[in-house]
Amino acid sequence: MNGNNPSVGHHEIVEKLWQDQERWSKTASRLKKELIKWRLYATIAGITGAILETLAGTLTALNPDLRIPAGVIAIIGAVILSTIPFITINKLSKERIGNWIRSRSVSEALKELIYKFLIKVTYSGSATALQEFIEETDNVKEKVKDLTIYCADIEPVRKDRPLDLTINDYVIKRVDDQIEKYYRKNGKIKALAAKRLHGIEFGFGLFAVILGAVAGFHTFFKSFSFFAMTVKV
Repeated sequence: MNGNNPSVGHHEIVEKLWQDQERWSKTASRLKKELIKWRLYATIAGITGAILETLAGTLTALNPDLRIPAGVIAIIGAVILSTIPFITINKLSKERIGNWIRSRSVSEALKELIYKFLIKVTYSGSATALQEFIEETDNVKEKVKDLTIYCADIEPVRKDRPLDLTINDYVIKRVDDQIEKYYRKNGKIKALAAKRLHGIEFGFGLFAVILGAVAGFHTFFKSFSFFAMTVKV
């Protein structure tokens, strides 16, 4: 195999592996979205449940006649809080987090192997490069064969992917694109999401503190009134 005249099947094999790489990339993104979704639910459930429990106690402190609706609110809060351990075990387990990490790892590993192979073919013309490339990518995919159930329904989108590569192409497509299209873009998205979540947590937390303060003030006021009446008598 020479550098500028790849052997027959070279482009077809690389294109197939690009599709595999995209399939695993989309699988990792899907698994990550699931983790984020359930983490957000668990956070909101925890805050909501705590607020309802505080509200129930506040209503009872403000007016004993409201103990029935307060009891209903307390039960709802307890039910919401009870879902958190179930979600954590079933949707946020170490295994599911590991599946996401493994999917992302195989996607990146395939991408790196493809780029290395294309550069090797272009510059070295190694006669064994293609066979070694196939064996390396097969080994990578073999390690995650238990995760194929997560990507069975994913169809890669046809893209203009590199089938031949020079060092300059590598810098542009691999290094520059990775920085501009992935790290910076994802960094902004994650920063915005974290800011929104912090705002939600702060709002719910502040509301719970206010409810607790109202209940505490009311209890103090009742105790003070009773004390004043006792002294007066």
